Amino acid sequence: FYNPSFDRREGFVDFQILPVQFICELLNELDEKFITKAEYVLFISGKKTHRDVYRTALEIDHFRQLTERKKRSLVNHLDSITLREGSSRRTSLYNTIMLNSPYALQFIGSSDLLEYGDGILRQEVTDSRIRKFINKSRKNNSWVDFKSKKDWFYYYGNPDFDSSIRFALDYYTDISDVENSLAAYDKAVEAGIKITDYPRKEFKSVLVDEKILEDFLEKHLDSLEPRLKLIKGGRQYSTLVGPIDLLAKDGKGNYVVIELKKGRAADRVMGQVLRYVGFVGTNLTKKGRVRAIIVGKKIDDKLIYAAKAANIDCRLYVFDYKVSFSQVMT
Repeated sequence: FYNPSFDRREGFVDFQILPVQFICELLNELDEKFITKAEYVLFISGKKTHRDVYRTALEIDHFRQLTERKKRSLVNHLDSITLREGSSRRTSLYNTIMLNSPYALQFIGSSDLLEYGDGILRQEVTDSRIRKFINKSRKNNSWVDFKSKKDWFYYYGNPDFDSSIRFALDYYTDISDVENSLAAYDKAVEAGIKITDYPRKEFKSVLVDEKILEDFLEKHLDSLEPRLKLIKGGRQYSTLVGPIDLLAKDGKGNYVVIELKKGRAADRVMGQVLRYVGFVGTNLTKKGRVRAIIVGKKIDDKLIYAAKAANIDCRLYVFDYKVSFSQVMT
């Protein structure tokens, strides 16, 4: 299963599976509610999407109908296909996956729905509980293409995210990924999840405008405030509490967290800013103060009052594009 430590160039970007959901969907299709380590290696580890569930169940059913002699013959044949020369342990692709499989199986087995032990992944709850989880997951869950290890860990380490569709929309909006934001928006509408008051057309307009603004500010931060400079790697700066739009330093050497509103609710924007300021103040500097700037196409009263009440230096800016044309020839 994909995780961000894999090299994206090696094809792992094609894996779009939510591990626990996939296994529960698979167990729901099997008569016997368990998966052996060998079955995981042979039939599950290479699957890429949730559309592969039914084919995987069929493969495992066929495998279980074989005699033990034929099972061993199949495994021995696969294990005999050499992967590389000069390796004492990873002699074949089968052997490589077998050696790594306990990590994945222990991870999946940490769910309260499943249990892993003695080389077997078992269903730990009733069939009805599994089906309830599957139905909820299909409605609320979405694959998220994380851009960094910290972003991935922020999601997996936070028990408060009950809907990955909601998280996907927030995440893609945070990192100014317009295409994936709109895809998540459409999936949320389809699932009946209300995330924003913006109609789709206006939501897209806000995202595009603020993506352009972020591109501009990356190169011209001093137009927002004199002597403001982006730190190295300061655009979409990854933290364990989410990505910061722009992280800069002012003329006095103090850190400045800069967030674009991106059509988000005032409470959500202010909550993010407070987390980021706290993270920077705790992890990046022991001296000096950390302040914040929020920039938006519209700044409503809710955000103004929230900024006034926050126990940080937080400044609000409204931006507008002014374009003029001068004719140079007829």
